[in-house]
Amino acid sequence: MNRLRTIRVLFIPSLLAILLASYVGSYLVLSRRGYAEADEYHMIGFYYFLPENSDEWRSKERAFELFYWPLHAIDQAIGAGRPLGAEPMWGLE
Repeated sequence: MNRLRTIRVLFIPSLLAILLASYVGSYLVLSRRGYAEADEYHMIGFYYFLPENSDEWRSKERAFELFYWPLHAIDQAIGAGRPLGAEPMWGLE
C-alpha cells in the first residue's frame, strides 16, 4: 500500500508538470511564430495559423484563441505579448 501511494505521489505531479510544460511550450512556439509573421507583414496583431479564407481556418483560429486565452492574457499583462489579429478583410484589393 505504501509503495502504491509513493508512486501516486510522484506520478501525478510529474504528469501535471509535463502537461503544463507542453501547454506553455506550444503556446510560445505558435505565438512567437505568429509574431514573426506579423512583423513580416507590418501587423500589430497576430494569428496562430496562416490566415486563409475558409470556415475551417476561422474555427481552428478561434479554438486556439480560447484554448490559449489564459497564457495570452499573462503574456500581455507582463508586456511581452501582442493583441490577437482581427478577421482579415477578404476580397479587398
